[in-house]
Amino acid sequence: MFGFTKKSAQSANGSTIPYTDALPIIAKDYLYPKLKQHGYTRSGLTFYKQYADDIQAIINLQANPYNNASESTFYVNIGLYHPVMCNLVYGSAVPDYPKEYNASARWRINDISKKAKASYSYKPSSDIDAVASQAIDDVITYVVPFLEAHHNLDDLLQGDVGYNKPSPVYFMSAAVHKYLKNDKSYAKDLQDGYDYCIKKDLPALAHQMVGLAQILGITLPAKELKGLTEYTYTFTIKKKLTPIGDERKSINSLSSRLATLEYTDKIGYMTGWNPQLTAYQQQFRFYTRQPELFETKIQSRLEKLKIKPEIKKRVI
Repeated sequence: MFGFTKKSAQSANGSTIPYTDALPIIAKDYLYPKLKQHGYTRSGLTFYKQYADDIQAIINLQANPYNNASESTFYVNIGLYHPVMCNLVYGSAVPDYPKEYNASARWRINDISKKAKASYSYKPSSDIDAVASQAIDDVITYVVPFLEAHHNLDDLLQGDVGYNKPSPVYFMSAAVHKYLKNDKSYAKDLQDGYDYCIKKDLPALAHQMVGLAQILGITLPAKELKGLTEYTYTFTIKKKLTPIGDERKSINSLSSRLATLEYTDKIGYMTGWNPQLTAYQQQFRFYTRQPELFETKIQSRLEKLKIKPEIKKRVI
């Protein structure tokens, strides 16, 4: 939250607006009218444009989490989103309004052009017209032309994914990318990704690779995974997850505990990948060769959850 509501930011026309309302006003009243001329729609601080092949361009204004009553900063995030890539690569339910972090390719505005500002700051005494004008100029000058020139399936392998190869996400993205283009060599990407995960001792991600391969009609021999015990925790809720509330706290609590067992106790490996989930579900899977120790460690935390997950156990 930005500062206190009694703080105001000065507009060049002489009026004032509440300091806490500055970013939503910049998005709605300043940036959106310009982006609308280029075919964008808006939801809150995020702007969308639909292109061919189900690809969607996303422009998002992100507030710095450390904003305070004295100064606020925001960033411009850019993404290219494809529902199949989101669903199959990240194991996420396809959202009605995808967020920038759901995108397969992601950039900050200064990744696209070094001439653009990395961030935009303002204070209660700032001229909001001037702040908005700088952001608008950068978005219209650099972001809009960039997305007009880069919105096909090949561009989905750029951004975050393209800069982080080799990695499990890169191999999965490359496979789905080729699958969408009817390129049969996607089977090699899946096998290479599986081999990479085994070499790096990432059995949970190797299992994701096997699951994705099955969805795409490929069978991967997975003898290295034999003998692992899989625990699946599925939360089903009455409404879509929000950042706060008891349901979210329960889910975050279990996620944190499983992460501790993986990274601190070294008992096993966690994943949240499942393309079959709906927007009203969240799931975690944990793989271990020490099931008795794992069950001892996790039992007390399960009892403290505000909502109870459905739990399944099987030996692979």
